[in-house]
Amino acid sequence: MKHITKSVTAVVGALSLVALASCAGGGSDSQSSAGTDTNGSSIALPESVKDKGALDVAVYVPYPPYTTVGTDGEPGGLEPDLLRAVAKKLGVTPKFHSMKFEAMIPSVVSGRNDVMIGVMADTEKRREVVSFTDLYTAGFKVVTAAGNPASIDATNLCGVTIGEAPVSVQHDIVSQLSADCVAAGEPPIEILDLVNPADNLVTITNGRTDATLIDVIMAADLVKTNDDFEALDEVIEGPDVYTGWLYEKDNDVMINAVCEAVSALIEDGTWADIMGQYGADEVALTPIRINTEPADC
Repeated sequence: MKHITKSVTAVVGALSLVALASCAGGGSDSQSSAGTDTNGSSIALPESVKDKGALDVAVYVPYPPYTTVGTDGEPGGLEPDLLRAVAKKLGVTPKFHSMKFEAMIPSVVSGRNDVMIGVMADTEKRREVVSFTDLYTAGFKVVTAAGNPASIDATNLCGVTIGEAPVSVQHDIVSQLSADCVAAGEPPIEILDLVNPADNLVTITNGRTDATLIDVIMAADLVKTNDDFEALDEVIEGPDVYTGWLYEKDNDVMINAVCEAVSALIEDGTWADIMGQYGADEVALTPIRINTEPADC
């Protein structure tokens, strides 16, 4: 895995959104629809979804590789691809509503959208107002300059200089790893606190840091499209954090419908194929979870 230059600015802009994955609240949207109706499905759906023959989907774009904008102007990327496969199993047409990030949860709470796709963390606080199907677990890769000039060993980061935003999960993970180094009699990890989370790549290119931790899926996309960075093979696991899709709280019919569709896609191999295209197979939950608990659907 190697690789950035094409546009540090573009990559930095996308990666800065990682910090937003713990936010939510109200704004404007634009609508698009994609996909085609399929033959009838035996999976039970809410009456409102059956009546309109469609699934209204809140989506934040662009957030590559989770969401992108295709040449046709339609949402693309991992999440829309997964959602389209689910909609096909359900026999409905997905209608994507591109929204401001802070508007997404309210749009689901109000019933305006049937599902919100994205990398929103499943937390107890959020479960007070919405329900989740969890698709991924937290996982990060050590990203360094191409060729690994500092000869970093991802299994032993003691003495390495790493740049992270103080409020991030990555910072917490690196802090704990550093404490483990000290307890083992090795030098601590030198942590450079970043005011702007997007500076994690810039500080590698200017030599202020050796590495940073980046979400597994975004790291896979980074090294596919850029030449200045390398993602080391090992997955650095975070705390028990799950991320996935959101629904109106306790909308059990909708949640179970998606769960059944995903289970069918897992069984026929489609789910793994899509996950693998985006490097998400390393952190994909199989089976998925509902509100952090193993799904039984």
